[in-house]
Amino acid sequence: SCKKLVDNSGMSGLETSSHLHNNNERDMFLQADKEPMVFTFDQPVALGNVYVWNYNAEGALNSGIQTATIEYSYDGETWTVLGNDGIFWFAQATEYENELHGGNAANNCIAFDGIVAKAVRITPISNYGTEEDGYGLSEVRFFRHKIRPEKGDLLPMISTSPLAAETIGYGENIANGAALSKNATAGNDPARMWCVNTKEEAMAIIDLDGTYPLSNLTFWNYNDPNALNNGIKELKIEYTVLEPYTNNSDGSINYDSGNWTELGTYTLQQGDGSAELAPSLTIDLQEQDIHAQHIRITAISNYGGNGFGLSAMTATCDSGWAVEPSRQWTGLFSTVGTYPYQLSGVKGSFGQGWIGADGIYSLNLNGADQMGSLKTTDSTLFVFSDTLMGNFNNYSGTYGRYSFGMANRAMVNHSFAILEGSDPDPRNIQFYMHTASGDGGNIIPHRDWVQELIKIDDKIYCFGMRFGDDWGADSWDLVTFPFNKKQSTVDFANPPTVVESIPIRGEKDGYTYDFSAAALDNTVSGGATPSPDGYIYIYGIKGGWLFKQAIVARVTPEEFPDATKWRYWNGTEWVEDLTECAELASEAVVSAEYSVSYMTSGLHKEKYVMNITRGTMSSCLQMGFSDSLTGTFDNFTSIYCCDELFDYPAINGDTGFYTYNAKAHPNLSMEGELLISYNLNSSNFDRNISHQYLHPHFVTYFEID
Repeated sequence: SCKKLVDNSGMSGLETSSHLHNNNERDMFLQADKEPMVFTFDQPVALGNVYVWNYNAEGALNSGIQTATIEYSYDGETWTVLGNDGIFWFAQATEYENELHGGNAANNCIAFDGIVAKAVRITPISNYGTEEDGYGLSEVRFFRHKIRPEKGDLLPMISTSPLAAETIGYGENIANGAALSKNATAGNDPARMWCVNTKEEAMAIIDLDGTYPLSNLTFWNYNDPNALNNGIKELKIEYTVLEPYTNNSDGSINYDSGNWTELGTYTLQQGDGSAELAPSLTIDLQEQDIHAQHIRITAISNYGGNGFGLSAMTATCDSGWAVEPSRQWTGLFSTVGTYPYQLSGVKGSFGQGWIGADGIYSLNLNGADQMGSLKTTDSTLFVFSDTLMGNFNNYSGTYGRYSFGMANRAMVNHSFAILEGSDPDPRNIQFYMHTASGDGGNIIPHRDWVQELIKIDDKIYCFGMRFGDDWGADSWDLVTFPFNKKQSTVDFANPPTVVESIPIRGEKDGYTYDFSAAALDNTVSGGATPSPDGYIYIYGIKGGWLFKQAIVARVTPEEFPDATKWRYWNGTEWVEDLTECAELASEAVVSAEYSVSYMTSGLHKEKYVMNITRGTMSSCLQMGFSDSLTGTFDNFTSIYCCDELFDYPAINGDTGFYTYNAKAHPNLSMEGELLISYNLNSSNFDRNISHQYLHPHFVTYFEID
C-alpha cells in the first residue's frame, strides 16, 4: 500500500507544500517493482498542483523515482494520461538538504490546472539507480485548483450536499465543473451532476475558499435525459461572509443555521437532455457590490420528478477587494516539533520543539514597516505569547496524524523566531524558546505575554504583559534585546534587559487602560507611512474582559524608553494622563490585540486601516478606516470568516475552537496587500488532537482591478 505517502508521516508540518520530509526510511514508501501507485479521493476534485517529495532515506537516494507516467480518472476505471504523453521527470532528493535541514523540501510540482479527477495514478518507469534499488517516494500532497483571480475569472469553489443521505453523482459536482465543457455548456451524464432524493435534502453550500466580489452566478439545471423532471424549478440563494452554520454541543453541525443574507428566489429553465445544455439561469450582480465567502442554495420546487438536482454552477469574479487564505504562511507555523528549526535556537531544547502558540507580532529587522518593504536579504523577528512545546508522536510507529500522541509537553509564556528572507520557507526560520542557561524557563525572566516589537537604532524593544491568575494585566515590562547590526539578528544567547512595571497602565471609572496592543513607527527609519512625523504611535485598550475600545499614545524614538514622556490622545490634543484617552473607533468592541497600518495604494489609498477580530473573540475579521492616525476609525467591514471553527469540528468533533486577535503585518505584505494573522485556540485544551491546529493562521487582503 502507498498509503504512507499521504499520511503525513515524516513531515515537518501539515497542509501546505512548503514542509520538509525527514530522511527516515520508515516514513517513506519503497517497492521492488514498477507497480502503479494509486491515490483515490472520496469525491471528484478539481485538482491544482500535486507536490511530490522524492525518496530521501539516508544513503538510498538512488531509490527515488526518476521518470514516471501520471494518469487521472474520473471514475477510477477509465484512465487519461496527463499532458502530451503522461511522462514526467522527478528531481532527485539531496543529502545536502537532509544534513542541513533535517529533511528535503518538495522536489517536484505537477500542475493539473483544474482537471476534475477522483483518482490519480503514478507508475514508475525508472529510478536513479538500478532495479535492485527499488522505486520509492517519501510523500505526495494533493491540492485543489486555486488561482489568484482577475475580473471575469471563474472562481474555484468547493460544494457540499450536507443534508443528503445519498446522492446521484456527487455534491462536489455542483462546483467542480465536472459536467461542463470548455464552451460553457453542460453534458448529459448524470454521474457528473448532482441529485438528491427529497426536497428536505436539497441544500448545497458553496465554499469560495476566500471572500470575493461577485459579478454573476450561472446555473445549469439537471440534464439527465431520463430524469429531466428532477431539475430544480425554484431555488433560494443566500450568501455570507459570516458564520455559514453553527456547531452543536454534541459535535454535530446545524446546517440550517448561520448568518446569511438572502439574494433572492429564482426560477431555472428545465434541462433539455442534450449534450450541450446552455445555462439555465444567469444572475447579474455587477451593480450590487456583493462579496461572499459562502453561498447557500436551497431548492423550493422541481419539475415534478422524484428528485432535486443540478448539473453545475459557476461564480464569476468582479473587481473590488478580496481576502483569501495564505496557506504558506500558515504552514510556516504548523510544526511536528522535532526538526532542527523547530527546536530552540539556544541550548536546552529537552526534545521539546515549538508546536503552537498565540499572540504573534512581527518586525522587519531593517526597521521598515510598510507594505512591500521586506526584501530577500532582510530578516523578520516574530514574537509569540503562550507557547506549547513538545513533539507529536509521529516517529514511533504511529502514523496518520500528528496528534495521536504527544511526548514531553511543556508550556512557556512566550517564544521568538527569526525568518531570513521574504518567503515563508521553513528552511529559513529558527525558533527560540529557552533561556541560555538551558533551564527551560522563559527567555524574559517573568510570567510575561509579549506584545509589539519596535526597533530603535541598535536595540529591539518589546512589551511584556505581566499577567495574573485572572489572565488580566498586572503590569507592563519594557524588554530590550541587543541587535547585532553586522549579522542583522537578535542575540537570544544572553538574557534581555528588563525594566519592570513601566507606567503605561491605569484605571478610572471602572475601566482599565493598557498599551502595546499595536504600534506604528511613523519615523523616517520606521517608514510606516510616506510622510513620517517623527513619532512612534502605540495603540492600547480601554475596557474590560469582553468590552474593549482602541486608544493611542505617541512618543519620539529618543524618549521612547521613558514612559513618563509618552503623551495620550484625548480627542483634541496630546495630554499626560493616560486615563483621559479618547476612544478611536466607532466599532464598540475591538480585539485585545489588533493593528493600525497605512495603505499606500488601491481602493483605500492614503487611508489608515485598523484590523480587528470583531467582538474580541469571534470568527469574524474586520477592517475599519480613518484619515488620521488618531481616528475616528469607522466603516468597519466584515472581510473573512475563520473557517477553521467550522471545518475542524467536522473532522474531530471538538466544538471548543475559538479565534481571536486578528492583526495585519504590513512588513510581511506585498505592495498593495495586507497579510493578516489570527490565533486559533481550543477550550478543550487537553485533547491532543486539537494541538496540531493551535498556531497563527493567515489570510491576505488584496484588490482585483
